[in-house]
Order: sequence, then C-alpha cells, then structure tokens
Amino acid sequence: MGLFNKMRNLTGSVPKELLDQGLLGRGIIVSVQQTSVSTGADFDPAHVCVFTVEVALDNVPRYTATCRQAVRSTILSQLMMPGTTVAVRVEPGDHSRIALSLGEEPPTVTMASSGDPKTRSAARILELGVPCRAVIVQTQLLGMRNPKGD
Repeated sequence: MGLFNKMRNLTGSVPKELLDQGLLGRGIIVSVQQTSVSTGADFDPAHVCVFTVEVALDNVPRYTATCRQAVRSTILSQLMMPGTTVAVRVEPGDHSRIALSLGEEPPTVTMASSGDPKTRSAARILELGVPCRAVIVQTQLLGMRNPKGD
C-alpha cells in the first residue's frame, strides 16, 4: 500500500472510483467503533469510524465486511443505532472492499438461493417440517426479494 493510500485510510477517505464504479448494495450496520481520529474543522468534524456491515448484493450470499470511513458528527448518531440500513458500494473484484454510500438510498436486492439443499424453500419446510409455534417479537423491512423476485 502506497503512502497516499495509507493516508487515505488513516483519514477515513473513500476512493472516488469506488463510489463511482462500485457495485451498489444494501448494508445493515452491525457495529460502529470510533477511532481517536477526526478530520475537518472544529465546528463541523468528521469522526473516523470502523463500520462492520452485513452486505447484500443481488444474487450473492450475504456477508460481513468492514470499512474505515469518516462520517460527520451530525449523522453519526443515526448510524450507531443497531440495524441501521445504508447503501454500500462494493469493489467488483474484491467484495471485502466496501464504502458506505450515504448520499444514496439503499437498493432493494434479490437474495441468493441458499440454505439446506434438502429444504430449499418455505413450501418444502411446510410440507416436511415438524409443527411448532413461534412468537414474532419485532419486524423490520429488509428491502430484499427472494430468488424468484417476490
């Protein structure tokens, strides 16, 4: 990593090409760790934080990635709430390189087919599964479609 990239990482800057050309995905913030670094003027600082994000791209299994990014103090408190959903940009060749794209709405993404190959669907579970009871405690829109597009 060159000196310029080290400085960019230290200050929490996001590469412009990642924001311009990165794949648009949906991210759920899992955790936020503030560093001791901040940038900008004293009256409007941007705090450099390490964000752990569950990333969802079209037809790609969800995964967790981290990014170091500077965020203005005026919106940092909103991002620290558990389960906050944001748009993310992902490097096409390296899905571990992400950036929060706070100027965009999180897209609706299509989930990848996954799970136990013996069950594969809710219909199959209902057909072969064992009856049980469940209590829904909380719901949250995920902004995701199943593999069939529903």
